[in-house]
Amino acid sequence: CLYGARLNSAATPPTVTLGTAACALQSINDSAACCLTAAHPAGAANLSVLVEGVGYAVQQAAVQPFTYAAPPQLLRVSPTVGHVGSQLELVGSGLSGSGGAPAVSLGGVVCAVVQANDTHIRCTAASSPLGSVPIAVTVDGTGLASGSLSFTFRAVVTAIAPINGSVGGGLPLTLSGFGFDQLGAPAVTVDGHACEIVTESATEIVCAAPALV
Repeated sequence: CLYGARLNSAATPPTVTLGTAACALQSINDSAACCLTAAHPAGAANLSVLVEGVGYAVQQAAVQPFTYAAPPQLLRVSPTVGHVGSQLELVGSGLSGSGGAPAVSLGGVVCAVVQANDTHIRCTAASSPLGSVPIAVTVDGTGLASGSLSFTFRAVVTAIAPINGSVGGGLPLTLSGFGFDQLGAPAVTVDGHACEIVTESATEIVCAAPALV
């Protein structure tokens, strides 16, 4: 945000530029203007504020130039495939920013950060539609990290109970996991034989074990 006087004195909002890039206004009044920085090479950037019909705002000598820091980088993610509840580890550089916790999203859905430092972030995946989604990391005081990484959500079976039974079939089998509600019409087989589904939810499928004799 920029602070001064008569910043909003014209009918048209002023034009703010940092270095060679425009800084898109987000809010403004007579004494303060807040804008969103655009991509720009690292280094110091001179500030200019052009008020329509008035000209460029005069800057006091004490005003320091804005410095664009080298962007934080994302280098890799592990695992690359998982489900709701999976813990992701993101590796990169400059991820600690100004000291506040970074914000991580998977396809726009928050991945709750549980641990972070300058080179590593660990977060827990929330529920999301199945498929591949982009990973975005916003670093406090710096902005979006560069790097094109993705994570793929898949349905997964984590447990089966019971794990043995009669070859005559008829025993209810309970499959526990995640993402079952997004499979449309799931089909379960046991040794190639259909296991007729009795009930299903996002995290559990119960089916009647088929006869194998």
